[in-house]
Amino acid sequence: SQVPAGVVVLTAGVDVQDDRLEVEVLGHGRDEESWSIIWRTIYGDPTSRAVWDDLDDLIRQPLEHERLGEMTIRATCVDSGHHTNAVYSFCRPREGGASGLSKALAAKVSH
Repeated sequence: SQVPAGVVVLTAGVDVQDDRLEVEVLGHGRDEESWSIIWRTIYGDPTSRAVWDDLDDLIRQPLEHERLGEMTIRATCVDSGHHTNAVYSFCRPREGGASGLSKALAAKVSH
């Protein structure tokens, strides 16, 4: 999907459920304006590596900006309320970001 012209940075949020990951990629612009760029469900057991590999592929994939060319996701926040160990296993090696790729952060979200 194409990123609108007003977007200056991309982030992702990940909600961890018992049988899937719900992922939303957001574009952020000036004056707190934001756009939902991608909403994707990654089905599978969050204790298995496969869903995390799919998430990694999604957050590393460059997206095409209307005017600026390719953009990458700069930060990803992952809810650690479910499957906490799996979340931290995914986030820990990505906390500092790597080669300009997404920095992953674990956060417990209270509902």
